[in-house]
Amino acid sequence: MTDELRLHGMSGTPPKALLYSDPVTYDRSDSKTKVWEQNRDERPNAPFHVRAFHWGSLTSGSKVTAFWILLVPFLFANVAGWMADGRRWTQAWIRLAGLCVTGLFIAQLGVVFLDLAPTWLINAGMVPGHALALGAAVLGVVFVGITMFLSTRSSIQSISALDQIKLLLSPSRSGTLPPRMELNEAEEETQRNDPALGAKLTHPAMWERHAILHRLRRLHFGAALALIAVSLEWGVEGLGGLTQALALIVLAVSAIAVLFSSTNWVFFIIRWAGIAGVLVWLAAMAHVLRALTDTTTAVDKSHTIVFFVALGLGAAVFMAFVSQMVASGINTDSNPFLPTGAFAFAGLLGGAMGVALGLLAEFAIFRFGGDANPFQVGADPFVIANAQVMVNGGSWVAAAMLVLVLAFVAAAGMAALWPPFGLPTAGRTNALLRKITQRAPWVFGGAAAVALALGGLAIVNTCLSGGCDPSKLAVFDDDRLLPIAMTVIAMIGAAALSIAATRISAGLGVGTAIVTTGLIWLVNDPRFDAWTFELPIIRIPINPTEVVDLSILTMILGLTFLIFKSIVGGFGSQDSRRQVGMLWDTGSFWPRWFHPLAPPAYGPHAVQALREQLGEDEPDLLTAHSQGSVVATVALADGGVSASLIKGYVTYGSPMGILYKQMFPAAGVAELAHVVECSLSTVNSEEQRIGHWINLWRDTDPLGGEEVPISEMAQRALLVDSDPTEGNGHSQYELTEAFFNARPDAIAGVATNANCEEATDG
Repeated sequence: MTDELRLHGMSGTPPKALLYSDPVTYDRSDSKTKVWEQNRDERPNAPFHVRAFHWGSLTSGSKVTAFWILLVPFLFANVAGWMADGRRWTQAWIRLAGLCVTGLFIAQLGVVFLDLAPTWLINAGMVPGHALALGAAVLGVVFVGITMFLSTRSSIQSISALDQIKLLLSPSRSGTLPPRMELNEAEEETQRNDPALGAKLTHPAMWERHAILHRLRRLHFGAALALIAVSLEWGVEGLGGLTQALALIVLAVSAIAVLFSSTNWVFFIIRWAGIAGVLVWLAAMAHVLRALTDTTTAVDKSHTIVFFVALGLGAAVFMAFVSQMVASGINTDSNPFLPTGAFAFAGLLGGAMGVALGLLAEFAIFRFGGDANPFQVGADPFVIANAQVMVNGGSWVAAAMLVLVLAFVAAAGMAALWPPFGLPTAGRTNALLRKITQRAPWVFGGAAAVALALGGLAIVNTCLSGGCDPSKLAVFDDDRLLPIAMTVIAMIGAAALSIAATRISAGLGVGTAIVTTGLIWLVNDPRFDAWTFELPIIRIPINPTEVVDLSILTMILGLTFLIFKSIVGGFGSQDSRRQVGMLWDTGSFWPRWFHPLAPPAYGPHAVQALREQLGEDEPDLLTAHSQGSVVATVALADGGVSASLIKGYVTYGSPMGILYKQMFPAAGVAELAHVVECSLSTVNSEEQRIGHWINLWRDTDPLGGEEVPISEMAQRALLVDSDPTEGNGHSQYELTEAFFNARPDAIAGVATNANCEEATDG
């Protein structure tokens, strides 16, 4: 009987669904990944003895992962680095932009903890200095909790509290190294290097622990605490002086160290960054407590800090864009719009989450604190934009987020239609989705171009019209630029979606056209301007025909509801955590070498665990679906060691060709595939090269509907029109005849036209 080891794909497919039987498991020393065995009693005559390597617990096994949804902006900031061209200065600017994303997070929390909450406490009778110091203390503890728990402790790697403190504060050389690692002098020096410069999927350091993560975390930690100190003292009239100057110095030096993190002279700064941040944070609180000022915090100043951090983010992203554009231009091998688009979603999504927090906190304080309702101006109708959070840039963030989402939808709709193509009899919807995936870089890039335009418009409306003032970002009725842009983009998207829906069925196309046209008309017809209703529970008045209110309803309150629902559902159920598993399976695969507060990377652990399992079992055949094919291919690229343990390799529904090669053009997907294909290939007695890697794909598979970058003779397309039994979409490849035939063929070998002479000579 032939032994087969099978890997699942995205969202952690349960073993029963992967093996099509009631499986049994056997213990491994690694509790984070498990191996399940097909029930032999159910299939006594099966030609293959199948085991399943299950790594889904790495992204959905712990209840902590339910809270990872709060780290999505950091996830996008980290992925942006892997989308870039790998050049030093491009990566440096991306890391600085990532630091600004952390600053944006802290600055927006500062509006709540250093402005709204202290104001309420002061009105309730608390001494102003005590209220401000309490807010700063809570804010610091919240960030310490995220730094030391949410983004580090998980089901992937447990780090003791002592090691956590050492990684953040210890000024010793070993304090910046991965914990519990025995390193000689040469290995320690290697850890001081920056592994991200030109790193590819075949880079061994990618699948090992590396000090760059802990160096960046320390810099983000110190800079964030310094920003709290700056916000605290700047927001109080009459305070400042030496403490604020020191906080600004720590903030500036941390930013410089991030920008030059690949050079040796910044190591001294890195070693002391954590302690410096804690000291200026404590000094700022002590200063406020000692002053016991009667002056409350200034709302405008709190929002101005948020605005300045956002400006820094935009400037860093623009510099990264220019750096990559100058070096590479726009081509299939290096697209500067990709990392720009990732940061657009990181910044606006993080901004929307911050606006939601500030808006709800402001509403709760005014409602339950006894002050006037901020949403009421005189009598009816209510005007939601009267809230301070919305006046100081919040309305712009909401509207810009909606415009960005509409631009993304419009670009996706246009990608589905161009160029024209025929649809299969079965799987029409999946075929349209595949068309969008095939043009994913341009869909993402289209959103990035819109984001660059929005950022330029924001600067024109504020800093170029007499002082950088966030209140000038308020969207008023007489400011029609954003509403017009939103309407035009929405019309393009509605037309593209309607035509695309017609390709599926005429009724669906007509229905889509009617609904989208009706919504656009409803928003733009002034006769509906007085239409308002109150949201249940929170009782915030909304006029869904106004751009600001519609944006708040969808991008702020709607997004908040979905995040809250995801956290509550995910905390109580692993199945619910699996629903957002695709996001973690794709984004968390990459090491956190560009933003240290992203969800923990499962890729290194999954790759190393699979290599160990191959060494223990030495299966005849390795089969991998979807994201599992990426994990398996990387595991086989260890100098041919793992590849020598198997006789055949079958991938199906692999995203390496349709997604990874396009979205991460500098990551070396083609080189990875070439190394593994040549490691698996042999030369027969007739001096013909025989390959043992077969890839299956469907033209209706939106994620694996394109060949991986290996030999054409090793590709087998499952065409649903020619054989309806082959099914359609991304799942159930294991039930097809092609899959049953590919397994013995991969072991026996098939003729290949792969050019492995160079790899063999090397």
